[in-house]
Amino acid sequence: MMLLGTLGSYQAGYAQEAEVELPPWARALSPAELQEDWDSLQQWILHTPVDPFAYQSHSQWDSLVAGIDSQLTDSLDNVAFFQLVNPVLSQMGDVHTRIWVPRGFSHYVWNDGFFLPMVVEELSGKMYVMQSRGGVIPPGSLLLEVNGVSGDSIREMLHRHAYTDGRIHSTRNVLLEESFYAQLPMVLDIDTLNEVKVQLPQMDEDSLIEVKGERLNIPTAKIARKKRKEAKVPYDHICHLDYVSGDSVAMMTIGSFSEGSLGKYRRFLKKSFKELAETGTTHLIIDLRDNRGGYLERGPMLYQYMTDSSFKYIDASIVRASRLFKNRIQYILKFPDLAISLFGGQIGKEYISGWKTPTGQYDTLYHDWVEPIKPKRQFSGKVYLLANGGSISNSSLFAHCFVANGRGPLIGEPVGGTVNGTFGNSIYFQLPNSRITGQLSTIRVNLRTGDFNYEPLSLDPDHIVEDKLDDLISGKDTQLQYILEQLIGISALPDSTMEN
Repeated sequence: MMLLGTLGSYQAGYAQEAEVELPPWARALSPAELQEDWDSLQQWILHTPVDPFAYQSHSQWDSLVAGIDSQLTDSLDNVAFFQLVNPVLSQMGDVHTRIWVPRGFSHYVWNDGFFLPMVVEELSGKMYVMQSRGGVIPPGSLLLEVNGVSGDSIREMLHRHAYTDGRIHSTRNVLLEESFYAQLPMVLDIDTLNEVKVQLPQMDEDSLIEVKGERLNIPTAKIARKKRKEAKVPYDHICHLDYVSGDSVAMMTIGSFSEGSLGKYRRFLKKSFKELAETGTTHLIIDLRDNRGGYLERGPMLYQYMTDSSFKYIDASIVRASRLFKNRIQYILKFPDLAISLFGGQIGKEYISGWKTPTGQYDTLYHDWVEPIKPKRQFSGKVYLLANGGSISNSSLFAHCFVANGRGPLIGEPVGGTVNGTFGNSIYFQLPNSRITGQLSTIRVNLRTGDFNYEPLSLDPDHIVEDKLDDLISGKDTQLQYILEQLIGISALPDSTMEN
């Protein structure tokens, strides 16, 4: 029984046959409603982010707009509309500007619809199946086809919906891996029984394997969401300090710059670096892989412990005042003028600028030098930084600061921020008819003094170390193993120590 087909297959039926029954998650939109949403989205894109043409030309934008305009003559459901306009935002090269899959479709995937119970990893432009329900597909199998659609085509379709700063492929790969099971039904028919063609690991032969489409159990999903909402994740699951080889080598994992209170983060840093001093640790590995960023001040707070000199974390942030930004500021502060006059020192200067700067104008805010922590708390040993395409926003800014000040080598994959900086301070919106929600950045963060360019490339590591298929299968941490063996000079540790 086919419950979910390729979303475009519903489009023509809306206009020609009124009796066509929509799937439970779909919302039919007339051409007039679609045009209103599309016009609203264009205006917000053009008048809210600092520079919507940072990584695309005006002619490229005009071509995309014309292509979408030509397809709004018939009715579409809201998910088909999402598929149509989403590439416009993903091509902007701003990971902080995006729209989200309509809630109806998310509800469908989580409660009613089929998904393919597989976990994939992308290596060298190919997708490999690392996990499958019941182990029906051997780990490390190269994904060739799903229901007759090639793995390369699936990868291309999913990449069109993945966001990144500039043109950083490593970020697209990470997002594809994370969203594979959830977004695959949006671009491909998933049935109760699916044919998955793979090339078995270390073999040249292909194998066609039947994989059951699965649904998430409704009560279980609801209970799980309730438990997640009620549970407080221990902070040591987000940020933690572990010793890899006796007391001489430690790894500090910073999973997020946004989760947990500022007080918990500050106490974690203070306690950890005090412990490193007491144990006499000489090698410190900072792990920012898949850290999506967060509060700007938490980056320099970490670097303060690694230097004895003042440093510039970022050079400047450019604010664009817009109607959407001002509405957001008013919603948060209620009475912005009064709040700024009374509590200006506690309000982010980007918010103050966004409120005071006339709509449509720009303001450049230059940032001060940051002083190091007290000498007795500073870590003077060798430091190594781990990062990948999932290290976006503030974690990419930290990587730039770390490299620019020559504190140590960067190891892993290209980080998720461009060589000039990133965007940020996103505000949320909702389209009037499709109810599609999204976010738009309101500031541009520049890294280097006087550098206002937009280069689409990422900061490359000093040591590019990509995941190895064999290590992924066995559970080893390829990048950590490289640091220990190649940079510190420790022989390979037991598998239980090397697990990622």
